[in-house]
Amino acid sequence: MAASVCRGYTQRGQRCANSTLDSSRWCGRCAGVLTSSPASHPLSGPAGPGPDPLGGVRDWLRLDPSSRAATACSEGAAPEILEVLAGDEVEGVAVLAAGNTSTPPEVIAAAAVAGSPQVSVAALRNPSCPPAVLEGALLGPISRPASGFTTGALAAAANPSCPPATLFALVDGPDVVREPLMRAAQNPALFNDPRATFAYVVDRGEPHVRDFRRSVGRNPGCPPEILARFAGDPSDYVRRAVAANRQTPIEIVEALADDESTWVRRAVASNPGVGVGYLRDLAADPVAVVRRGVAANESTPPDMLMVLAADPVPGVRERVLLHPACPPAARATAGLFVD
Repeated sequence: MAASVCRGYTQRGQRCANSTLDSSRWCGRCAGVLTSSPASHPLSGPAGPGPDPLGGVRDWLRLDPSSRAATACSEGAAPEILEVLAGDEVEGVAVLAAGNTSTPPEVIAAAAVAGSPQVSVAALRNPSCPPAVLEGALLGPISRPASGFTTGALAAAANPSCPPATLFALVDGPDVVREPLMRAAQNPALFNDPRATFAYVVDRGEPHVRDFRRSVGRNPGCPPEILARFAGDPSDYVRRAVAANRQTPIEIVEALADDESTWVRRAVASNPGVGVGYLRDLAADPVAVVRRGVAANESTPPDMLMVLAADPVPGVRERVLLHPACPPAARATAGLFVD
């Protein structure tokens, strides 16, 4: 009898590449064969090399939940495995499979529509979710019950695969709702709609104008000219969002280093793109929360961490100790034993 390729799957849900001479076409070494019911002769002992010495085919679905969960979040898992796991009886496993970008789009769509609330939200957050499904979750008849937009609809509004026209509909008009508006305004896909121009964004008034501008300021896809305009916004909430946005041109962020608002300066201090000179000035800020931002900044050099390790405020010293580049001497200065 000629050898054939095993029809089973590995523990990670990938197709097995072993050869076997067994008539069941299972090598006896991988996790098992995908079936809908338990095998008639389940494996009850370790399988040896070659054909399964126990003569049975192991049902892959009989793996323990933790193993199925590990497979459900594996990007290398086979589509047919992920399809099965998206309907797993253990909800946590189904949630992981519904959120896996390698799960087939039609399976994600089914999970978004017919899954439990938690599974549906995971599917609607998945960037591989079909745009039509995301649009239906936001603009369909069940997206906004009497109590407000559903959690799934809000997840769809934050999904980068959401159609730009749908996102624009969530921020435009007199009857827009605050929660989906904020998520849509932070979605980079919003600016793919031709109506989301500089003039529209900066001139848009009520309702929820401050929330809209703050969310746009956080948007990693926001055009630089809009960020530059919002850096001078009267609201410190908006300026803070611009300062914290890692896509804001660094000269705009650094221009906010001496802002009158403590929280704007804190956002500048925490931005990893800020130059060392600005960080040094902010490390001497009279307000502790700003110095703490410098201590948390991944770009803060060790010599500056040494200075902050002697800060009189415990919260600043604690942030220094959590910094990945914290030198041993700084730990000693902050009052902890050196390993």
